[in-house]
Amino acid sequence: MKNTEDYTRHERRVRRRRARRMHRASVCLLLLILFFGVRALVQPTDKNENQASGKDVSSKDTHLALQNGYSWNDDTVASKGDVVTANELNLRSGPSAKYGIVCFVPSGTKITLTGELNTDGTWIKVKVPGGKSGWCCRPYMQSDVVDTAANHTLAQVAYPLSIKVSLKDQKVMVLDAKGLAIKTFTCSSGEAGSETPTGTFSVLSRGISFYNSNLGEGAYYWTSFYGDYLFHSIPFNQDYEIKQNEAEKLGTPASHGCIRLSMDDAKWIYDHIQDGTKVTVQ
Repeated sequence: MKNTEDYTRHERRVRRRRARRMHRASVCLLLLILFFGVRALVQPTDKNENQASGKDVSSKDTHLALQNGYSWNDDTVASKGDVVTANELNLRSGPSAKYGIVCFVPSGTKITLTGELNTDGTWIKVKVPGGKSGWCCRPYMQSDVVDTAANHTLAQVAYPLSIKVSLKDQKVMVLDAKGLAIKTFTCSSGEAGSETPTGTFSVLSRGISFYNSNLGEGAYYWTSFYGDYLFHSIPFNQDYEIKQNEAEKLGTPASHGCIRLSMDDAKWIYDHIQDGTKVTVQ
């Protein structure tokens, strides 16, 4: 009888220990899920950029190396003084993605702008804590800057806005609620065999850049309006340099189906056209 009671007590102890181990394992698993879930939510990303399937993007790299004759003319970023980075950045030894990485700069780091720009103003030389210096891409340093002039102009138009793309004229028109054009951009739609689809669509998501390894090219300031069909800049090559021969085609059908725009015009749509905006292609 005693042996039976001892065995029963032993079994209860074993079950209790097993239950405690399972409880601890469940708690650890829950904490891991919560940790990585919160980490994913707070990780800095471009505006919904990962939603565009097939696009390899990086919010940390400094991609904007343009050729002479095709420049990014935004002046909303100061060229000298101290700023705090809004994104994670790779500090490079020269004004191009061809150059090696000097160091990684976390978001929230106070850096000093030297005022030295590359020829088209898209890269700027900076100094970081510790005395190191190098080059950063200006678009990735301006996410917290407000374009007050553009916002003041838009505040006076009738909403909602919409976009009309004329394949015949190779033009993109931004219309107000009364149908008046407040912006008109020259574009390049899909070339023969890769025509841009016609119809009525809506803006879905956006990002600062993408790279398609199958095509060996990417672009800046993309805004999706129908799946993988985007508004975006003139494409860059595998070295993240704008393809000058493609820039010269602006105004004629030349893309793989997307709507190409100048850097400034692609950025304007990226900055000011909201998700859900109606897009008509005809």
